[in-house]
Amino acid sequence: MLVTVLIAVYNEHPPFLDMALRSVLNQSYQDLEVLLIDDGSTNEATIACLARVSASDSRIRLIRQENRGLTQSLNRGILESRGQFICRQDSDDWSDPERITKQLRFLVQNPTVGLLGSNATLHNENGTPLWSTNLPISPDEIRNAFQRSNPFCHGSVIFHADWAKELGGYRSEFSCSQDYDFFWRFCEHHDGANLPEPLYHYRYKHDSISARKLDEQMRATHLTRLLAQIRKKKGTDSFEEAVAMLDAEKPVSRSCESRKGDLVLLSGHTWKAFAIYGKVIAEGPHRADAITRLLRACLFRIFPKFGPTLFQRRSR
Repeated sequence: MLVTVLIAVYNEHPPFLDMALRSVLNQSYQDLEVLLIDDGSTNEATIACLARVSASDSRIRLIRQENRGLTQSLNRGILESRGQFICRQDSDDWSDPERITKQLRFLVQNPTVGLLGSNATLHNENGTPLWSTNLPISPDEIRNAFQRSNPFCHGSVIFHADWAKELGGYRSEFSCSQDYDFFWRFCEHHDGANLPEPLYHYRYKHDSISARKLDEQMRATHLTRLLAQIRKKKGTDSFEEAVAMLDAEKPVSRSCESRKGDLVLLSGHTWKAFAIYGKVIAEGPHRADAITRLLRACLFRIFPKFGPTLFQRRSR
């Protein structure tokens, strides 16, 4: 049973990329097609790493394209895939050697499940482990979780290729947080589940898309929920209608900059995070939120073992 491992790459730090690829190539399950979508990388070291690794294993297919963004890269990968299942893998994370074997075993034993993730171990930027996630497990838990948050770790999922193609892939209007909408729509037609074991390793990076595009991610999150509301009411949705609804709402005053401080802190750049909190405190209307986050960061710095209690929302 062929599995396509889909990895989109844009100027990834070569040691992180190499680690991600080795974790895939060294899976206990070997019937793989590793589909690398190079989204117009300009970093010579990244380009060289892709060329070297792709030449080392016949299972790798390297597709180069002009820069189109993550969503378009993933959709191209879905269309180009040859496997019965598509397994996602981010270019800066890594997978447990038994990940695909265990996920395939579960999918074969549970044929109504079309989308399967797992819990993940979170790491700072240099790879030091922080804690593991506590995601919902069963299809019912996952369906009930969507309104609160995304119940999957994007890089950990594997899904039926044909069912993803029937769905139209990721919604092209989203340039980030595209997985939340995709998973929600997928699980309206097929069961979704998570394996309780952490089979994926997620790396916090201070310059990640999550840290750089928090405003856009928050907007995408709200749009995803509005789209689901429209589907529930009308049976189908309209992105234009959701945008109009969101623009008509009274904006919620939140400091994305303070949230960026949290991500930078968890990546291991403590003093950069403190500087971000301090800037928000000095500048204005989100002072109280920034002070709260700064105090939490100080507690985490002193008592790192309380990280899950301080930072992790229970998703179930």
